[in-house]
Amino acid sequence: MLLAKQRVETVHIDWFTVGAQIVNFLVLVYLLKRFLYKPIIDSMSERERRITERQNLAETQLDSAEKTMQLYLVKQKDIEAERSEILNQAEQAAEHQQAVLLDKLRDEIDEKRVRWRTELTKEQASLMREVVNVVGKKMVMICRQVLRDLAGIQLEQYMVDRFLDELHRLSELDKKNCCVRLKTVEMSR
Repeated sequence: MLLAKQRVETVHIDWFTVGAQIVNFLVLVYLLKRFLYKPIIDSMSERERRITERQNLAETQLDSAEKTMQLYLVKQKDIEAERSEILNQAEQAAEHQQAVLLDKLRDEIDEKRVRWRTELTKEQASLMREVVNVVGKKMVMICRQVLRDLAGIQLEQYMVDRFLDELHRLSELDKKNCCVRLKTVEMSR
């Protein structure tokens, strides 16, 4: 232990060196602040300012883009609504036009049908008159021939006169029935 006691020496503080180191440290801090930290801090501040400006500009542009997008969405909805309305109107107009054209076509068909039936009735009546006329002439010719063969001319004239008298005495219904029968006989040939 004695050895340990001998070795304990006291440390002496050199106050000049401590003061010089403190001054040295302060000069170093000033020089670092002036030539190193200040340009770095100024550069960082400038960079931060530019970043902030860009962020503000981006936010402004984003707000503007969102407003524009909302405006376009509203316009798109308006256009879609207008398009739907126009399509509905066009469909209604087309349906109305189709109905009008169909009614007109039906009227034309009915009118043509009536005209056709009228013409057919007239034609049938004309054909019936023609048939009656031809059948009458043929009957007269046949009767003449038969009568000539059987008797003289006086008897023939008498029979024709008598036949015509009987024809004139027939009612309209009987005349029509005769025409129908003649037509049936003619059609069966």
